[in-house]
Amino acid sequence: MPHFKTEDLGYIDHERTQPLKIKISINADGEFYCDLPEELSLFFKPSSEFLSEYRSVRVGIMRGRTKLISSNYTDLKKALSTALAQHLEPTIESETVIRFNIESHIMFAIGDDGELYPNCYYPGTRWPDRTVEDRFGRHHAQAPAKGGYSLAIGAVALTKTTKTYGTIKKVSYQRYYKGESHLGTENPAQKLNSWCGISIPEGAREIPYTDEAALFFYDLMMGMARLSKMIQDHTFETESLLQLIENSKGTALLGGPMGKGLGQ
Repeated sequence: MPHFKTEDLGYIDHERTQPLKIKISINADGEFYCDLPEELSLFFKPSSEFLSEYRSVRVGIMRGRTKLISSNYTDLKKALSTALAQHLEPTIESETVIRFNIESHIMFAIGDDGELYPNCYYPGTRWPDRTVEDRFGRHHAQAPAKGGYSLAIGAVALTKTTKTYGTIKKVSYQRYYKGESHLGTENPAQKLNSWCGISIPEGAREIPYTDEAALFFYDLMMGMARLSKMIQDHTFETESLLQLIENSKGTALLGGPMGKGLGQ
């Protein structure tokens, strides 16, 4: 049968590596027909609801092969294009999660007595097990913790949307307020997301959202805020720091083997 036209419909795969070019021919009855792409066969079953939108398009067998046949070229092309668009539509899944980051940049040695020491010069001390040392950061003389030792804790409640295009997944996040606005402070999601000035890194961990988890991280961050305020209140001004040093008589601000800290 004479070849009529080759239609370039784009790509049949989400990775955009397989072009979909349809060779359309004309049969002896003046009808337009083409081979049915395997990937689109679901749309062109004889009893398919999809075909009800294209009355002139039918599925037939010609020379032992399945063909799409239509008396109207425009309908045939439109049916193929629509089927391809629906084939490439993503599946969408939505869930609520808490993304959180807990990281420490504090290097220390551990003694046989279980106490912590500044380094391994102290007798009977060792560095933490290499299997867990990443919890505290790989800091040493050649890779110091900039600005001093630190502990970072951050968490946000989010709606996670996953769009799957074939083998490709695209994930996006939006702040979750449990059906309310960002201005509220009543429900656990609002409370957690009321903390501002936080940027959660790409590699953050996540867990399913629960009210209990949201309140846990809210309280954990409140504890960090109180700790920060306590330390800065006593050390930010040089005069206050000198007075603390004089009155503490060697006791640690946060508590320790030398004595109790201010928070105790």
